[in-house]
Amino acid sequence: MKTDEGKQKVIDLIDDYENKNVRQGQGPGGGNIQKFFDADELRKRMGL
Repeated sequence: MKTDEGKQKVIDLIDDYENKNVRQGQGPGGGNIQKFFDADELRKRMGL
């Protein structure tokens, strides 16, 4: 996150992970990861 490019890569990684979890949450047994992963809180802590 030292450069704009690095910061964008972190943002993209969080977005991809969040989107994957949303898709998994729609299937059987999904949604459990939301207990442990809060993308908005992660962004807030990282200043994104």
